[in-house]
Amino acid sequence: MLSLDRGIGGSVWDDETLVRDWSLARKQAFAPPVWRQILDAVSKEHRISIRDILEDGRFRQIVTARHDAMWRMRRAGMTYAAIGRRLNRDHATVMWGIKQHERRMALAGAR
Repeated sequence: MLSLDRGIGGSVWDDETLVRDWSLARKQAFAPPVWRQILDAVSKEHRISIRDILEDGRFRQIVTARHDAMWRMRRAGMTYAAIGRRLNRDHATVMWGIKQHERRMALAGAR
């Protein structure tokens, strides 16, 4: 049996809706942040450790993975400064990395 309550603004909530909404909120609360999910995905795709992405390595494979992570974070709606804080970089470095990644993608698409 469902009980009905009048919520804020006079809307009607039933027990099933409350349980479903609570479950979703709980999953979102305990889910890793978007930037962490992006780092995990880039790490697996490029076969580079997250530690290497976050450190100062300048090998081509590491830099390519780092730029890919920057680009994905920006597409997810993060600011340049927020991306820089997560990757231990200046916002201008993030801007340059995203620009380089987009150039690489354009060249790969032209071939």
